Order: sequence, then structure tokens, then C-alpha cells
Amino acid sequence: MSYKERKGIDKNPEPLEVTEEHFVRDVKQIVAVGKTQAYRAVNLMVVVSNWLVGRRIVEQEQQGRSRAEYGKHVIRLASQALTEEFGKGYGETTTRNFRKFYLMFSGLEIQQPLLAEFGVPAEAKGQPL
Repeated sequence: MSYKERKGIDKNPEPLEVTEEHFVRDVKQIVAVGKTQAYRAVNLMVVVSNWLVGRRIVEQEQQGRSRAEYGKHVIRLASQALTEEFGKGYGETTTRNFRKFYLMFSGLEIQQPLLAEFGVPAEAKGQPL
């Protein structure tokens, strides 16, 4: 019986098959599942990060007003700062897309433990703009 088929700890576990073929298959499966889970976690964090950047841009643009007065400046400033710190991939178009992403999904509720990983203050957690 393979690792994948066992799914958990049995009180009376059957011995694992001992052939090299089964061993290699099980080891590959363990690594494949681990990598898949890691990719999912990374993708989730990127989505949340992009949403939070978009929210922060909107907050800065509006500063409590219903409409922004100087949005282009904020986009340019964010783009320049992110590019200086993290390199390519944060051009004005991408940064503008973070803003659009947030506006499209501004009602999205992100769970507090996830927001805590980004250092989002308690008063802002789960509160759409």
C-alpha cells in the first residue's frame, strides 16, 4: 500500500511495500504533494499581497474622500518604490492593476490570520475600504 493510499495513521498499519519501485513511487508522491501545497500557499500569498497593495493605493489616493484627486502620482510613487526595492515586475501598469484588482474585489473578506502575516493592523482587518 502506497503512502498516498494510506492517508493517515492506522491503528493497525499494514507494512509498506518494500520493493524499490514502491519506495521510489512513495518518495516521489511525498515530494509532489509537498510542492503542490507550497505552490498553492505561495499563490494565495501573492493574491493577498496584490489585493492589499491595491487597497493601500486606493486609501492613499482617496484619503477619506469618495474620489481620488491625484491617483497617477500615487501609482507612479508606488511603482518606483516597489521597483527599487524588489526589482522588475512592478511597473506602473502592474501597480495600476493592483488597484483595479482591489476595486473589483473590494468586498473580499480575507481571514485575520492571513492578514496578520502581512502586518495589517487589527482595526483594518476584514474591513473593506
